[in-house]
Amino acid sequence: MQTSQSNRPLLILLVAVIVVMVVVVALVAWFTVLSPRPKITMTDIALENATPSCGIIFHNPQSVGASFTLVNTGNGNGFAVVDMDGGTTPIGQNTYYVPAGQSVTEVFHVSVDCSSSFAVSVWVSQVKPA
Repeated sequence: MQTSQSNRPLLILLVAVIVVMVVVVALVAWFTVLSPRPKITMTDIALENATPSCGIIFHNPQSVGASFTLVNTGNGNGFAVVDMDGGTTPIGQNTYYVPAGQSVTEVFHVSVDCSSSFAVSVWVSQVKPA
């Protein structure tokens, strides 16, 4: 059986729609599954002056900090956003570049003006692709 001339534009349209759908699925797969992504974690954390002695009446500037290693086990370069807080109060944030498959050791110090004692904590709050 031969395709009539009147069905030919419909057949071309159908093939074009299928090709577009395949391209869209391939692009979605690339950006969601196959694209390089960083996976950064923090290890070997050593806090410095983690519970500073702060004055009750006078505000005493104190240096608090941490040294740590950022490990990127992902397949893409990335940035780790590292937050530091004292109790429930944010006291600092830094961003560090970590190449794919590598680790970097960093030191993060902040000077705080405190009036009561608190405990310092540090963590990776966000990972961004480079």
